[in-house]
Order: sequence, then structure tokens, then C-alpha cells
Amino acid sequence: MDKPKEALLIEKWEEAKRNLDEVEAELRACILESKKSWTVGGVRVVYNKGRKTYNYKEVGSDAPEPMVEKYTSIRTSVDWRKLVLEGMCMEQDMVPFTRSAPSVTLKIDNE
Repeated sequence: MDKPKEALLIEKWEEAKRNLDEVEAELRACILESKKSWTVGGVRVVYNKGRKTYNYKEVGSDAPEPMVEKYTSIRTSVDWRKLVLEGMCMEQDMVPFTRSAPSVTLKIDNE
């Protein structure tokens, strides 16, 4: 029995994806080593040196309590789901909703 067209395409995609993943890993390693961005044809590969994150809490945790209180703010948030379902006693099917467009995900499971 012949395989369905979908099965043949899935196998073809899997082989191409595995080959592409190998090339991509090699390219990433090369770019990380050179620390330079490249544009070739319509392809742009960008080197990013990484995002700098400051740890203010580590430094500021030794500040005196009155200073900490001065720069402390309290935020409130509304749990709209609970408000509607519990507070307003509405049923889920009475709540308006939107639906995203259908999509397809392609993935190769790790071996």
C-alpha cells in the first residue's frame, strides 16, 4: 500500500529540517566566534552580544528600612475571570471571546 501524500511530505520535511538544523548550528557557532553580523543575499544573521541586566535588588537590599519604604509601591490587579464568573455569577458560555487563526506546527522530536 502506497503512503499518503501527507506522509511522504512529512518524511521529506523531516529530512530537510534535520539537514537545515545541522547547518544552522554550525552557522550559529561561527557567528558567536566571529562576533560579527552578516548579510548575504536576502539573509541577515545578526550577532547580539547579550542583554545586560543589572541586579539592583542585591545592592539595594542593605538600604535602611525607611528608604526602602520610600521607594516601595503597591500595585493592584483585577482578576477579571473570577469577577465575571464568581462575582457576577455568569456562565463561561455567556462571555464573549475571540479565536486566533488556525495554525500548523512542525516539529521534530528529539531522539
